[in-house]
Amino acid sequence: MAAPVRLGILSTARIGGRILAALREGAAAELVAVSSRDAASLERYVAEHQLAASVRQQPSYEALLADESVEAVYNPLPNALHAEWTIRAAEAGKHVLCEKPLARNVAECLAMIAAAERAGVVLMEAFMYRYHPATRRLRELVAEGALGELRLIRSGFCFNVDDPANIRLSAPLAGGATMDVGCYCINLARYLTAEEPVAAYAVGSFGDASGVDETICATLEFPSGAVAQFECSVKSAGRVFANVLGSRGTLEVERPWTPHPERATLRVNGQEEVIEQGGDPFGNELEAFCAAVRGRARLPIEPLDGARNMAALVAVL
Repeated sequence: MAAPVRLGILSTARIGGRILAALREGAAAELVAVSSRDAASLERYVAEHQLAASVRQQPSYEALLADESVEAVYNPLPNALHAEWTIRAAEAGKHVLCEKPLARNVAECLAMIAAAERAGVVLMEAFMYRYHPATRRLRELVAEGALGELRLIRSGFCFNVDDPANIRLSAPLAGGATMDVGCYCINLARYLTAEEPVAAYAVGSFGDASGVDETICATLEFPSGAVAQFECSVKSAGRVFANVLGSRGTLEVERPWTPHPERATLRVNGQEEVIEQGGDPFGNELEAFCAAVRGRARLPIEPLDGARNMAALVAVL
């Protein structure tokens, strides 16, 4: 068995807790360091997650990248900082698992990819839902023609952010509904069609105080004639869904963005289909990343896909 990948985490972002949980459950990686620019925040993070005394607490992102025991980093920083710190990590010889969306524009995505290629390190975008077998089953059903010709993909990811200081409501940090959760809807549409959109239309509302898109409804057109419609919001009641309409059938997805680890449910042409023991999407994602780092497998999703997703996202905005 290959040695676990020695992982460091840039920042104490809340989403990192899902990776910490995956680390406890799996053997592909081990946490060796965490970092924060705020000593009090780092201390709280270590206590909250009961990190082992052996995990080094680095007082800066620079210190974590200089830590020779760290061979890979997880980057859950705000979107506006993804490119800078992913590129700096690559230049330090670290593999990078970077949270979605990969960056804030296509140029930054391409610069990150180029930096990883120059350094010979793995760069992977952390779209965890793609690493669950339920998501792969959706693609199989469409490709097999279970629905006939693909006509319409409808999806949504909506929730409410109350705290005005939340990074999702920060324009300088590249927040907003589309960047934060609309990116999932775009990604799913591209995945199921296996195409890139040729046109995008959107309406929505931007917050007077936040300056970011707080609610968006968008339509994407694809070369095959398929259409994707999605809604996303950081200022609404919670709602998540995905359904697909073909010329001869329908597909409905329960929990499309967070498939259940033990029992994920799809409804295909009115009949329930269950995917059992599919695993935690975050754990599956981490396993795929570590397999690529160790050279046991190719990346299931190349980082260029992140740039293509960003191109569609920018077209919406």
